[in-house]
Amino acid sequence: MKKGKNRPVSLILILVMVLTMVMGAGSVSYAAAPEILTEPSNVWLWPGEGCTIGIGLSSGADMVHLEAYDWEYKSWYTCATCSYQDPGKTMWYYDVTYDYFEGPRAGGDFVTLRYSITYDDGTKTMNSLDFNIAWDTDQGYERLAGANRYETALAVAEAYRGLTSGLHYNNVIIASGLDFADALGGTYLAAKTAAPILLVNRDPKTIKMIAENVKDYLSASGKVFILGGTGAVSPLMEEELNALGIPGDRIKRFAGKNRYDTNLQILEYCSPVAEDVLVCCGTNFADALSASATGKPILLVGKTLTEDQLSFFNHSVPARAFIIGGEGAVSANIEQLLKDFGLPEVYRVWGPNRYVTSAMVAAEFFTDKQRYYVTLAYGQNFPDGLSGGPLSYAIGAPLLLVRDGNEQDACDVVKNGIRSRRAKVLGGPSLISNALVEKILDIKGVG
Repeated sequence: MKKGKNRPVSLILILVMVLTMVMGAGSVSYAAAPEILTEPSNVWLWPGEGCTIGIGLSSGADMVHLEAYDWEYKSWYTCATCSYQDPGKTMWYYDVTYDYFEGPRAGGDFVTLRYSITYDDGTKTMNSLDFNIAWDTDQGYERLAGANRYETALAVAEAYRGLTSGLHYNNVIIASGLDFADALGGTYLAAKTAAPILLVNRDPKTIKMIAENVKDYLSASGKVFILGGTGAVSPLMEEELNALGIPGDRIKRFAGKNRYDTNLQILEYCSPVAEDVLVCCGTNFADALSASATGKPILLVGKTLTEDQLSFFNHSVPARAFIIGGEGAVSANIEQLLKDFGLPEVYRVWGPNRYVTSAMVAAEFFTDKQRYYVTLAYGQNFPDGLSGGPLSYAIGAPLLLVRDGNEQDACDVVKNGIRSRRAKVLGGPSLISNALVEKILDIKGVG
């Protein structure tokens, strides 16, 4: 039997499984939150990593045997000796690495395991359900970019369609690409209606391009949601859609007297009763862009809460409120108003700059388990990132703000919390270079 090498291990407990990966970035920790499972669960790692398999029992056992399946001989064999156990013999731990197993792996990259139990009287044994440990060698990134922000949004929407419904948009959202507020305030609507966000300006050619894309891909029963008044999205948008056969009863516009009112109209349409609400600055895009991947209601705020916003909290009764960003973004006064309002819990998720805050949002909402993807958006301006929230939500990926010189927190949360080596990159390499992506993913030359 091959023996495991002396490598650092992450702790993965199966049956009663706790995933812990702890690191520190100054005072910032991006460790994955503990997860408790009641059944064996598949686990995947990167080559070179090891894991500790913990087997939890309802009563003490004389011995627990970890067994692996040999795909060549089609038989099970005992593959590991217990590394340590608790005094009551109810928790048994086995340290294993990629080269620990002597039998051929299925597909070359994963092993199938089970465990058998011998109780103290020596007479009773049982086998668990099978589970797998996969060492995943697939890594890389896809760049979603066009000649401008409107074509980039179309590229993101195409990826969204390919990864979700396949052929059609279930619904579609159209927002101005000249400002960020309506698009970011509409990401909860995107999550609730399974819709990508397309961007327009007032140029008739751009409006026609977007209308034709909607005609080509919107499902027969799908709706078009337009965010913002006619100053944000021209009435020509509806006219083009109508001319292409999409009737007015399948088009709905949310248009308030300002960005905050439009945002409230969207939230009230979606009726987010008893859900977590993320409170973000309405005059700067950065924190709301990071929050847009969560699929949670985003409330954009100014210097204080308006009467209409307080009324929203009164009839929605959020489960919790998360303030995204420091007091320079969302004031201490707003935080106190939320607490005085009687919300059960009010938290602030923030860092000293937008890049740390972005990593903290990923750590708060996405490190409960390993993520297949991470989405990367340029942190100094908004256009390429605006459509990224719905895509990120659809594939379960956090959206990280990045730029050269501010990437360390992104590197840390990807390595220690999200643990992904795949990315969707929003925009071209002039803003987010290949080298920066590869540094964040800890890969080289595989984009």
